[in-house]
Amino acid sequence: MCSSDLAGTGPGGKIYAIDVAAKTARVHAETGADHVLVLLEEDAGLLAGTSDPAMVVQVTGEKQVRALASFPGVEVRSLAKDNGALYAAVNGGATAAPMGNLKPTADRPGTSGPPKTASGNRTGKDAAAKGKGAVWKRTADGIVQRVFVSPEGMISEVAVSGKSVVAGAARGGRVVVGDDFGDLETLFD
Repeated sequence: MCSSDLAGTGPGGKIYAIDVAAKTARVHAETGADHVLVLLEEDAGLLAGTSDPAMVVQVTGEKQVRALASFPGVEVRSLAKDNGALYAAVNGGATAAPMGNLKPTADRPGTSGPPKTASGNRTGKDAAAKGKGAVWKRTADGIVQRVFVSPEGMISEVAVSGKSVVAGAARGGRVVVGDDFGDLETLFD
């Protein structure tokens, strides 16, 4: 996809192609978000998790970006892939709200990002730190669903091992393991 190293940044939500030998950088892609928090390489290109808004975009080439999923939260902190499915650790905002309270963020995927989510008068990192965390899944055919809500608040990392989804909580050092059906147990704390 790109012969340079890539780095996501903020503010501005840009992904830079970095040529370390030449000590240069150029904008490779713009996400439309405030910050790029995580990058994950895949066969079709690069996935980026963002904050303000919380979404996942796919970068298939220079300046070629498309939205894959947006979430009712503040940030996408971590990404993992397994068998064509994408798992995202989403923090803050309404990510842990009862499902009946969640509203669609756009008429159709990719038309526009969700509005910025505020928690009181805080946005971005401050709102995420006070919020809850949840693991969301986007299937290969584009269906987005919440897998489980973290009992410890924010999630700092998500991984997939077989049929298990493992998440590390940012507070308390608890690691939980769940599945696609919402079953959840503490692995250790």
